[in-house]
Amino acid sequence: MKVVFSILLVFSLISCVKESISKNDSQPIEINKNSILIEEIDFVILKNNEFIKSLFGNCTSIELSENDLDELNIIINNAVKGYNGNEVIENIILSNYKRQYIAIINEKGEKEVYVNCFYNTFAERNDYWKTQFVDVDGGGKGFFQLKVNLTKKIYYEFCINAFL
Repeated sequence: MKVVFSILLVFSLISCVKESISKNDSQPIEINKNSILIEEIDFVILKNNEFIKSLFGNCTSIELSENDLDELNIIINNAVKGYNGNEVIENIILSNYKRQYIAIINEKGEKEVYVNCFYNTFAERNDYWKTQFVDVDGGGKGFFQLKVNLTKKIYYEFCINAFL
């Protein structure tokens, strides 16, 4: 019984598998506008989300411009390329995912976006993703998140959900 409890405790404490692919402040990602078109990406921008303060602390919700969305897409693609290049068992193919964006200005005046990605098949069965934040336990690479600082052109806290 103690072994089962210990295993369950470990799984409950591990909600994300952190990957060591974050870009730090000294390595901004070069923005090349010859990238995937925004029209090809299925995403929503959530506003006034109850999770904003827990994600970023004291901040203000904002809109994203077309230029912001272009840069965000390039940075997300770079993050996934970094993950896929780490000898993972199965690569992430971004076209298989829907996205939710939560955009803010942080206390330093920097534009940041929380990116929540999940399999298209999940979204097809659960239409609420267009208006409500998708928060699941487990699911492996079917669900991943990252934060993007558009001002610094970096990503951090790239996180793949754990398998349960």
